[in-house]
Amino acid sequence: MQIPSRSRLLTAPEVGRLLAAWTSGGLQDRSREIRRGSDAPDAGSEFGNRPKAYSTGVSRTHASSGKIGNVAGLFCSILLVVMPVCAQSVAANPVRTVVRSDAKSGRLVRTTIAPVMPKIAPEELNAIVERVAGQEGVEAPLVHSVIRAESNYNAGAISAKGAQGIMQLIPSTARRFGVANSFDAEENIQGGVRYLRFLLDYYHNDYTKAIAAYNAGEAAVDKYHGVPPYAETLGYVRTVSKHLTAARQSQPVLVPLKNIENSTDSNAPKHVEVQIGPDGLAYYKTP
Repeated sequence: MQIPSRSRLLTAPEVGRLLAAWTSGGLQDRSREIRRGSDAPDAGSEFGNRPKAYSTGVSRTHASSGKIGNVAGLFCSILLVVMPVCAQSVAANPVRTVVRSDAKSGRLVRTTIAPVMPKIAPEELNAIVERVAGQEGVEAPLVHSVIRAESNYNAGAISAKGAQGIMQLIPSTARRFGVANSFDAEENIQGGVRYLRFLLDYYHNDYTKAIAAYNAGEAAVDKYHGVPPYAETLGYVRTVSKHLTAARQSQPVLVPLKNIENSTDSNAPKHVEVQIGPDGLAYYKTP
């Protein structure tokens, strides 16, 4: 039987075939040895048949060695299955924990170190946000606002509570929305936007509750029937709301012009762009 390569995980059928071939083959070989040891005459003995007690003792010896061989084979099979799983788990969770002595207090402090990830250009990051937000039906300004409040676009950020990545997903939330590597910016954004989509659906597009739940969890928002009275969550909702208002104002808005849509002039502009500048004034521009 050909053993699958260890560069990938073994499937359940492959594991079953591997264990069956190993155990059944070992048992058959050992049973043949037992039969030969108990039935065949000893070539160096003047007696054609061994005493029954001696024959039984040999059989027991062979049976014991057979059991040991089967256990060893089964142990090796388990190693073949477990080692790739452990290797993949380490690769999927590249966070390192280091214990250091604090210079001021002298106490040992556990520090979590994120892996060094390749930097992403702002243009590429914006493209990822726009694409993922469009796929999930979430407005891009909301995604950017959450990212700014969570990590300020730091893909290697780790919070004191264990949240990871650009949208600060805790490990359970990352698994919940299919994120294997929270420090991969695109994968983290996909998980974070899926979570936002879930929260918006759950709270019927109530942005305040959805934003609060992203920080404190659905259970806390349901318990208090709104924003929980936590200082961190209250400040988080204000921060995200502020960023969201600014992000919406910075986006061009198409406003239809009256008395132009029915114009016979095909070259006449159909819309005008309205953009709110940093000074709070509205600037109008025709295409």
